Amino acid sequence: MSFGFLLFAAVCVGIMFLHSRSVRARPADFEAMRAYAQSRGLRVVSIQQNNNYWRYWMRGRIRLSNMSRIFVLVAETPDGTQSEIHFGFDPSDESGQLQILQEKTKGKMS
Repeated sequence: MSFGFLLFAAVCVGIMFLHSRSVRARPADFEAMRAYAQSRGLRVVSIQQNNNYWRYWMRGRIRLSNMSRIFVLVAETPDGTQSEIHFGFDPSDESGQLQILQEKTKGKMS
């Protein structure tokens, strides 16, 4: 009985460890997001990791696994308009490239 419990606990801890490693931000993620913003003429204000993949999954049309790395990039155009771009990197996707999940314009900042 106790051996079964220990085995179950060890498997659970192993799964949690592997999940936390897979959702950890990678330097290549930040480089890809900055390159995307730069290609659109935007200046990056901030990048924050967001682990709420359910928000995008519930909207449909977006296929993300629960191991996806999700980021919110706040960028500014030369005229001062801020926009929020939500990116996703899904390790279960063969390409592993960034996906644009949502874009919002926040308005001009003074």
